[in-house]
Amino acid sequence: MMFPSLVILFWVLGGVTTVVVALRIFAKARIGRLKADDATMMIAWVLAIVASTLFTIAVHYGYGQDIWELDFDSVVHVFKFYTITQACVIGSSTAGCVAFILYLQAILGGEMKHRIILFTLAILEVTFNAVSIILIFTGCKDLQSTWNKGLPRGCLTVPVKYATLTFKPVRPLLLASCFCEPRSPTYTLYLTDCSSLIAFNTAVDLYLVIVPTCIFWGLNLRLGVRISLIVLMSLGLFAMAASLAKTVSLKDITSPNFTGATSNLVRWGLVESYIVIITASLPCIRSLVVSSIHHMTSRQQHTNLDFVCFNGASSAQGDRSSMSEPSRQSHC
Repeated sequence: MMFPSLVILFWVLGGVTTVVVALRIFAKARIGRLKADDATMMIAWVLAIVASTLFTIAVHYGYGQDIWELDFDSVVHVFKFYTITQACVIGSSTAGCVAFILYLQAILGGEMKHRIILFTLAILEVTFNAVSIILIFTGCKDLQSTWNKGLPRGCLTVPVKYATLTFKPVRPLLLASCFCEPRSPTYTLYLTDCSSLIAFNTAVDLYLVIVPTCIFWGLNLRLGVRISLIVLMSLGLFAMAASLAKTVSLKDITSPNFTGATSNLVRWGLVESYIVIITASLPCIRSLVVSSIHHMTSRQQHTNLDFVCFNGASSAQGDRSSMSEPSRQSHC
């Protein structure tokens, strides 16, 4: 099955992300430059790890199996952990993006126009995604009815009854699991809102790739340094690609077999979060990597020099010994 493989993928990405974030914190602490962007990135990392944990629990309860193969309690647990996972994924991606914006603001904030644009992007990113998370948990009057369909409804979406189930799944609007009739007004509104939000996040990712690239190219730096910075900034294109893939997967959330059909949405959502954290942290550890390479190179040079000097001294000492031996013999 693909779902255990997704669990493995998420934890491998989680391990890589943990190493990258640890190196970022070490590199910034080493030069005494720990700032708000680092704290924000730590929040993004924690939320991504929590999302991976919750997804693992959801798989344990049956996420990935056909919904008609699960009992009612298992379905409730799957919906609950899936819903909270989605909220954590949104929060992680948002925090990672904001951390990168704060990092760029420290670098590109010399001009007022850049400061205003970056500050505006950060505010909009937090506002739109925070509203999405709030609506996930406030779409129903009772929070438990968000994932427990045995409770009284009162949610924002149109219920649809599964042929093999005795309960009516109802989900909150926006970025939760929307079980609406296809082509219904609620379904159309849901896809419009989700698509608009993802389009905004994708546009922000694209801006954070193009603008810093153009600015770094115009700086008076060595060509190798400029190219390395541009390559690091361009890695954000992978996050944008994951965001676009998530848009394509939106249609899966209306599938009657929700627990078995929404893997792509989960996959690309969490992959995007990890990519954002990794790509936004790599520029911060560039100086650490460069200094480590220089340190290893200088150590190797010193080792070679010591080897040459030691061998040279030994050879010279041997020559002096061979020259002094006849002298001692003639003296005797």
